[in-house]
Amino acid sequence: MRIVMIAGTWQATNGVVTSVRTFRKGLEALGHQVRILVPEWTVPELEPGVIGLPARLLTQDYYRWKIGVDGMVDALGGEPVDLIHVHHLFQTGHLAVGLARRLQVPIVATYHTLLAGYAHYVSDYLFGRWKPSPNLLGRLRTGLAAPIDSLARLYMPYHTRTLLNQVNQVIAPSRPILRLLRRQGVRQPIAVIPTGIHLADYTHPASNRTLEKLGIDPKRQIILSVGRLAKEKNIWRLLEVFNLVHQALPDVQLVLVGPGPEEEAVRQWLIDHQLTQDVIVTGRLEPDRLKPLFGRADVFFFPSLTDTQAIVVVEALAAGTPAVVSNQNGPATIVIHNRTGFVCSDRTEAYTQELTRLLTDQALRTTMGAAAREDARRYADDATARAMAETYQSVLHRYSLKSPLIH
Repeated sequence: MRIVMIAGTWQATNGVVTSVRTFRKGLEALGHQVRILVPEWTVPELEPGVIGLPARLLTQDYYRWKIGVDGMVDALGGEPVDLIHVHHLFQTGHLAVGLARRLQVPIVATYHTLLAGYAHYVSDYLFGRWKPSPNLLGRLRTGLAAPIDSLARLYMPYHTRTLLNQVNQVIAPSRPILRLLRRQGVRQPIAVIPTGIHLADYTHPASNRTLEKLGIDPKRQIILSVGRLAKEKNIWRLLEVFNLVHQALPDVQLVLVGPGPEEEAVRQWLIDHQLTQDVIVTGRLEPDRLKPLFGRADVFFFPSLTDTQAIVVVEALAAGTPAVVSNQNGPATIVIHNRTGFVCSDRTEAYTQELTRLLTDQALRTTMGAAAREDARRYADDATARAMAETYQSVLHRYSLKSPLIH
């Protein structure tokens, strides 16, 4: 098959980019051709099969394409396309739908992001560089931000339903997201296909020297958490829980991997709570530096309520590290409660209890770690790539049976 994927970025370290890269590699290994269209500013170096197109960066995390469907058609250079797979919604999604109609090919869309959980960024997008301040524009932003974000949260299900009902196939990373999309009125076929990982990448834990270079004390127990330092990742709950765990177990350290809009506030919180020696904030780490960390953690902690899958939880299990996660959405389907970790309600005392239990019971960690490594096999990247290819074939078959007038 000749597949065109469309994504909103290429160089960032996040679940969407990881998914696109992983499926591209797996599909190419199966003999399929994959080309990727992304904003040009996310492709600093030329890479075969990745086409950077004009886009304007509005804020640190938001962009707007500067081309339309015609520009995308031109970028593909007239080469044959069998299927489009879009990985971002909003403007990217609408352009992808237009491109599929122009080329008269089917389109698949993955619902990677729980949009309502990110509604608080809408005011940032609209106001751009207007920061909260005593002046008129700053006060205007402060007064309008909350109602705008609330309206955006209400709008997200409508947008999701409207866009996804225009595609031929929807991919949900987990079963809770399938159920969510059905509740929101998505009528098109939905397949549950999680992003896989290359299991062999998680068999070599980081050395003591590697930990020390990151400021991590290899003699102390480690709680690892990987993800954006952001409200939607439940970062403040995470810190509140660690503070209580640390009070009971002073030898425990927390390692936070990932950048995010709350990083400055997090660092100040650590100063205020005198935890700067007990919490290591690494910022963004390249995959080859991050993957070995999973195997050196005693526990992986991921309290996010908004993740549609949470690939990092799969990575932790593959490394043999038990995980403590929330009972919301994707993570709750990855961890098997009482077998590969603990699935908790979003309460400080629940997380604190289970983390403390794991940290104080070496035998339990060992048993759960072995079960976690075994269970992670269901997320092998070659298997998920085959599942995606089979879904593409099904889409192409259904599409071929329809009249071109009703595609």
